Amino acid sequence: LIAIYTLSLLVQGVSQQGLTSLLQLVLITGFFNGISLILRGKGREIFLMVLASVAFVFFGINVVLWLASGMPSSFKSYFAHPNPLGAITLFLLYFPLAQLSVSRGFLRYFWLGTSCLGLVLLFATTSRSTWLAAIAIFVTYLLWNFISRNRFFFTLIPFLLYSLIAATIFVYATLPQSPYGAPLNTLVKEVTGKNLFSGRDRFWLDLITTIGEKPIFGYGAGSLPRDTLGITLSTHSLYLQVLLQVGFIGLCVLLLALWQVWLAFRRYPEHPWVRLSGAFFVGILVHQIFEVS
Repeated sequence: LIAIYTLSLLVQGVSQQGLTSLLQLVLITGFFNGISLILRGKGREIFLMVLASVAFVFFGINVVLWLASGMPSSFKSYFAHPNPLGAITLFLLYFPLAQLSVSRGFLRYFWLGTSCLGLVLLFATTSRSTWLAAIAIFVTYLLWNFISRNRFFFTLIPFLLYSLIAATIFVYATLPQSPYGAPLNTLVKEVTGKNLFSGRDRFWLDLITTIGEKPIFGYGAGSLPRDTLGITLSTHSLYLQVLLQVGFIGLCVLLLALWQVWLAFRRYPEHPWVRLSGAFFVGILVHQIFEVS
């Protein structure tokens, strides 16, 4: 993936945004590879405990701020928008839940309380992309034993998920033009207090059309919607963003890399941290339908 971004940068032309994208990719890859190589045994346990403690402090402070401000809807704390707060809250939840799965006695209740604080904060953000990801995590966790029992089925799960993601993006982009769009929007607004169409529907179809003009290699590393559509908005989808930058070649490499991560979960499927990791893996993929993290 790094090679594809580098090649794209060289072929399409070096830009500051392209160099930034490449550097971010190298740093993220290096960080996670470094963590994987360095942390073993007790070191890994201490690392997870530290991050769970960070989650406790983060949840506690922000829940207090939410209560002190009168429990407003779409709480965003010190962030510019509720969605980043929702995403960070959801992903930090992994660590107290990991501790909860292996703790006993008082610590078990402590991490249960921490997890509940996180869920309260998640509710306060009313971030629907995060709620959708949380549902995916919950369902995957519940079905984990069934999913991991059959090797062939387990291997296919990511590809089924990729197909569902592609269908969701296409349906959401075209739904406003269909006769079902307006009634569905009304229903969602009555239930959640927010429109079904959050603004992505205004340009996703144009963006898909633009991607179709350069589908194989994309428009170059660092490309943004403003470069092709003249808008300042983010793509608000990891998959559309990668397609825009490095085309189907880059997206296929990314999805194959993620597939390899998924296959690694089946080495120790019965371990509570592996089960939790598999559930969050699915949740992150679902979350990235509507966000770029």
